[in-house]
Amino acid sequence: RKARSLKALAEEAFDRMHSGRALLLLGEALGLAPHLADVWSLRSRVYEGLHRYSDALADAQEAICLSPEWSRGYLRAGRALTHLERYAEAKVALGLGLEIEPGNKAMRNALEHAEWLIRAQQREQQALARPAPGGKDLLGIARGGCKKKGCECVGYVQRHTSNAVLLQGKGYVRHDNNPDLLRCLCCSHEAYMHRDLRVFKPDSRPGPKGQKQAAAAAAAAHAAA
Repeated sequence: RKARSLKALAEEAFDRMHSGRALLLLGEALGLAPHLADVWSLRSRVYEGLHRYSDALADAQEAICLSPEWSRGYLRAGRALTHLERYAEAKVALGLGLEIEPGNKAMRNALEHAEWLIRAQQREQQALARPAPGGKDLLGIARGGCKKKGCECVGYVQRHTSNAVLLQGKGYVRHDNNPDLLRCLCCSHEAYMHRDLRVFKPDSRPGPKGQKQAAAAAAAAHAAA
C-alpha cells in the first residue's frame, strides 16, 4: 500500500515537472515493492522525459519481464529504443505491444514513427552511396555541393531522426531545433555551407535606380508636352 501511495505522489510530482522528486519517490517505491511492473513503467517514462533513454529502456525491460502480457512496457521500450536510434528493435517491441492491445493508438503511432525512421535511415544510406547533388534541409531548401574550402562533398545529405520530444507534463511535441539535423551526413558541415539549388524567377520590378530613371523620363515628357 505504501508503494502505491509513493507512486501516486511520483505521478503528481512528474505532472508538475518535478522529475527529480518523482525519481526519488519511485526509487523508494521499488525498494518496497520491486515486483510492481507499473512502477518500473512510470520510472521509465520519467527517465524518458529527462532524455536518459538507456535508463528508460532498462526500466521498460524490467516492466516487460514482470508483466509480459501488459502492453505498456512494450510502449515504453519502443519509445526508448526509438530515441536511441535502434529503430528495428523499436519496431519489434511496439509490434508485440500491438498484438496484446491492437486498439492502442499511442502504440500504433509510435510504431508508424519507428517505421518512418527506418525508411528515412535507408534513404540516408542510399543518398550517401550516390555521389550526386541534391538533398533538402529542414527548411525544404534543395542543397548541392559544399562551398567550404577544401571540402569535396558533392551533395548535401539530410539527416533524419526523431523530432518528437517528451515535454514533461505536456506529452510529445514537435521540435526542429536540433543543430545536428542541419549538418550534412556526408561532410558534417552546416546546410548553409552547401550550394542553394533553388531556382528563382527574375524580379521584373525596377529597382531604386530604375525607378528614378522612369520618374525622370516621365517628368521630361510632361515638361515637353
